[in-house]
Amino acid sequence: MLGNWSFSHLCISMERTVIMRGASATMASGMACLRPLWREDGAYWPQELTKSLLKLRTNQSPVAAARALLTETRAARVTCNLLHYNASISVCERSSCWQDAVDFFREMQSHQIQQDTISYNTTMSSLSRARLWRRALLLFEQMPRTKVKTDFITYSSCIRACEQGSHWTLALRFLECMEARNEIAYSTAISACGKAAAWRAAVDLLGTMEADGLTGDVVIFNAAVSACERGSSWQESLVLLDMMSARSIQKDVVSYGAFLTSLERGELWSEALSILQAMKKERVAPNVVSQGAVMSACVKGSQWPLALNLLQGLTLQRLQPSLVCYNTALLACGRGNRWQEMLNLMEAMFGEAVNLDDYAQAALLSECEERQSSLRAAEAELLHRVVRQLGYLPAPLAAPKSLSE
Repeated sequence: MLGNWSFSHLCISMERTVIMRGASATMASGMACLRPLWREDGAYWPQELTKSLLKLRTNQSPVAAARALLTETRAARVTCNLLHYNASISVCERSSCWQDAVDFFREMQSHQIQQDTISYNTTMSSLSRARLWRRALLLFEQMPRTKVKTDFITYSSCIRACEQGSHWTLALRFLECMEARNEIAYSTAISACGKAAAWRAAVDLLGTMEADGLTGDVVIFNAAVSACERGSSWQESLVLLDMMSARSIQKDVVSYGAFLTSLERGELWSEALSILQAMKKERVAPNVVSQGAVMSACVKGSQWPLALNLLQGLTLQRLQPSLVCYNTALLACGRGNRWQEMLNLMEAMFGEAVNLDDYAQAALLSECEERQSSLRAAEAELLHRVVRQLGYLPAPLAAPKSLSE
């Protein structure tokens, strides 16, 4: 009961507080909609407060509205319970406001409200969304000490945190703790293996998942192919692509891109070109990353004319070449003794406002040094522009970073 407070007095007070604190009119109107929380006789409906807090997730300022609602509810001498705080933490999690979620979580302790599994899970999810994986795992460590039970969502959040921190062995341990696993849990664990280049573990997980009666989709297979790419195992990547075809799983640009990067690392330029043609036949449009990987493979295989042709192809496809693509083409020009094309590339980079990195500038200066006596006026001017932009003489010429690094 609210004593002398009527439901209308309380809600009007809440609306005024929201406006005085500078919140939006949308919040104030949202508070007005909360009047059904109290009956005309002053009785309090706690379940309605929980529902209203959850509805705030669609509000323009949901976290501030939740905070104002709890504050004014306590000011009216109404007790906020576990469900109300869990709903408030959920509002923060959906709004990507991890600090507010942690504040609500800690506030429960100050009001002697025991957190439950949902409190921990939602706060951990909020921390994972913010890529604060260490804090999420530290929160998990508190659950046994506070005798809070873990569930499927708990371990899923832990696996996601491990994936962000590239702790693949710990991710596998959490996966084993789950009584029932789904495709998302396996996919996240495979991704954790991939980030640590543990491609064998990723492939094994794929087999375990299918043994559990689960079917992999393009996202899961892509995670496994990426793991093989980072582990420099292009042969296993090829096996996975064949498995996708056998299971009628449509490969996308991510599937092919990871495989092309594996081929680039292995300097398999011929195979990379074949895969590029296969993408076009399957109507999978190559992007800058995938074509850049093929360019790099061609340069490593001393096929510099092919690399330059691929760069021209990017322009024809109306794709903006990346700095790495330009660096790869510059390396091709240097190895092919194509001085004039190197100058044309530099001009194109200036015209497209592409910032020259140390390699691009060093490549030009190195060539100019060899041709000091024969530089024409236009070439000398371009050299001066590069030096003005650089501000200092670059370090000795080194090969550019590949797309896989």
